[in-house]
Amino acid sequence: MIKHNLATISNTSAVSLDISETVKSSFTLIIQNVNAAGYIYIGNAEVTSSNYGFRVSPNQAFTIELPSSINLYAIASDTGMQAAIMEIHRAI
Repeated sequence: MIKHNLATISNTSAVSLDISETVKSSFTLIIQNVNAAGYIYIGNAEVTSSNYGFRVSPNQAFTIELPSSINLYAIASDTGMQAAIMEIHRAI
């Protein structure tokens, strides 16, 4: 199953990038920074613009495979930035 969403990411608090509230299988998560300027920072629930696992540059994408028990979070370098999110679920 494939799901997609255009998420608005704040620069004040981290948001979960998962589209589904409960993912029951492993999944691939693709995040694309669709902004012409500004960064999206990816990490755990405490991610900040100075403490992050990965920085996604403007017009670039990041792909990761995750087990169902893990959530990925993001925060933006500016207010009101957007990211295109795609989840690809595999059968259990």
